[in-house]
Amino acid sequence: MSDNSRSLPRAPNPESSTPQLSTSTLRQRLIEATVAAVGKTPYPWQLDVAEALCNRRDVMCIAGTGKGKTLAFVMPYLVDPRALIWIVSPLNYIQKQQERTFREDWHLPACADIMNGKYRIIITSPEQLLEYNKLQPIIIQLGAANWNNIVINAL
Repeated sequence: MSDNSRSLPRAPNPESSTPQLSTSTLRQRLIEATVAAVGKTPYPWQLDVAEALCNRRDVMCIAGTGKGKTLAFVMPYLVDPRALIWIVSPLNYIQKQQERTFREDWHLPACADIMNGKYRIIITSPEQLLEYNKLQPIIIQLGAANWNNIVINAL
């Protein structure tokens, strides 16, 4: 897999009550946690994306299919298990592929009993996310107690 993906320039850090680690400390923790969890060293652009998410910044990541976007999105969870990652994927095939990667390759929880905090990475469809009676109350309740990253994984 070649690294021909590019990340956008870093945005200014918004005011946040979340304490932030120094860039070098956070990047080193991200590298170590990723290697330990999935056996791969992240690309610099993946570190840029994960670092921005850890610092609660909005991120736009444009990379081709199979280039490693999903890994960049879940790396914050690897350094802080309190992180709650919502991945919104428009295609069932992509959802199933991501869930299989989490379970079989990375041995990370993907989706199930969200409310009791057992699972911290949730893969859903736009329709499920917008269904008021199902996921919105969960997002609101969990969002008040934890920090969330919501990833829109579009084609």
